[in-house]
Amino acid sequence: FRIRQAYLALDWERLSLICGQTWHPMVNQVMPSVIGLATGSPFAPFNRSPQVKIIADMGKGWDFTAAALYQFPNLSTGPSGVDVCYSRWSKLPEIYMSMKHVGEHFTIGVGVDALSITPRKTSFVDREVTLDDGATQMQSVEVRVKDRVTGISPELFADYKNGKFNIKGKVMYAQNTAHLTMVSGFGATAFDPQTGSYEYAPVRSAVSWINATYGKKLRAGMMLGYMKNLGAAKDFISTNDFWMRGAKNTDYIYQVSPSLAYNIKSLQLALEVDYTVVGYGDVALNGCSKALRDVSNTRACFMIMYSF
Repeated sequence: FRIRQAYLALDWERLSLICGQTWHPMVNQVMPSVIGLATGSPFAPFNRSPQVKIIADMGKGWDFTAAALYQFPNLSTGPSGVDVCYSRWSKLPEIYMSMKHVGEHFTIGVGVDALSITPRKTSFVDREVTLDDGATQMQSVEVRVKDRVTGISPELFADYKNGKFNIKGKVMYAQNTAHLTMVSGFGATAFDPQTGSYEYAPVRSAVSWINATYGKKLRAGMMLGYMKNLGAAKDFISTNDFWMRGAKNTDYIYQVSPSLAYNIKSLQLALEVDYTVVGYGDVALNGCSKALRDVSNTRACFMIMYSF
């Protein structure tokens, strides 16, 4: 059983408060109008999370959004695989803030997301231990550590509507955004044998998408997405000491997705074709692989949806 959305919304004259599980603010500020369930990922963030979110009307079309979020069911990846423990051990919520201007036809905004997680709670170090007979020897001892990796991900988004025409898009500089169903992660860059603590660096990427649609009863659409892996600021300890959602040797991904939807009152019939190309290389020590080959895939999706 999976909770998709379950929240309480309170509205005042110039303030709204949302408590519960719903779309991550990086998702619903502007979402692609596509047919596939993935909703544009891995180019557009895809995440539902428990959160407390405040939206303040600043006047003259400006809105300020601030949210504190917990991870579930979309989680970060790390040494133990995909797990909620990294967020839980951190004891810090994920923070999102944005400013958005909504006009008659044009919406534009900027936002930033900050995620700080703890990849390990304990580690093993060699310590001198006194035995029962008074002798000493070196043993591997489990100790508490203060590991932490922080990713800051700014975004710029826009949405233009005029009659039957709509075009919208987003650009992100993403750091450790695996929990947003994107190709990302982090790695260990140094180890302190005295304390057992690791230093980390997030994997960075440049991500963008643009989506245009035209029509109402018969709606044609096109989405273009692009992701470029920028790697980490420092080299990792080894190619085994970094963790990614997606393949470690991904250099770039791009996608072209035309669609056609026919709407009859509450019934929609839709067809979408996704052409995706991924550039793969050798696994690099900083997580930034240079593509040596391309792999392409074409997928067709037909949907029948009745809304009530």
